[in-house]
Amino acid sequence: MALKKKPVTGMKDILPAEMQVREYVMNQIRETYGGFGFHSIETPCVEHIENLTSKQGGDNEKLIFKIMKRGEKLNLETAQAENDLVDSGLRYDLTVPLSRYYSNNAASLTAPFKSLQMGSVWRQIVPRKGASDSLSSATLTYWEIPLGLQRSS
Repeated sequence: MALKKKPVTGMKDILPAEMQVREYVMNQIRETYGGFGFHSIETPCVEHIENLTSKQGGDNEKLIFKIMKRGEKLNLETAQAENDLVDSGLRYDLTVPLSRYYSNNAASLTAPFKSLQMGSVWRQIVPRKGASDSLSSATLTYWEIPLGLQRSS
């Protein structure tokens, strides 16, 4: 079978000149916000489907690239609905992963929590010439822990 040279529809390769511009811009953002105490974090590009479809994302939830269950979890014979086949999806923005990240790691994060996250997000959109399903996104977050919820030292 011959190698398909073009990326999957809606995706694109990034050539060195464009990557150089992206890296420059991202480094400027990191340096600027790093000077104000923001720290870079990273979250997985794949999230639990329950988190992505929690009715908080509005129309974004219609744009999820869903990922089928794998291995023993996938049972095609007993599947009756899409939820029986899907257990995760690609993040459509950085907010849902950030919320999960914070709730999972709050005990080991400093207060106030100042984070900077930059990364790719994916949205399943109607294909149009020049459009991409993969986008770059950045999120700056400043969270203070309410007095009653602060951990004691």
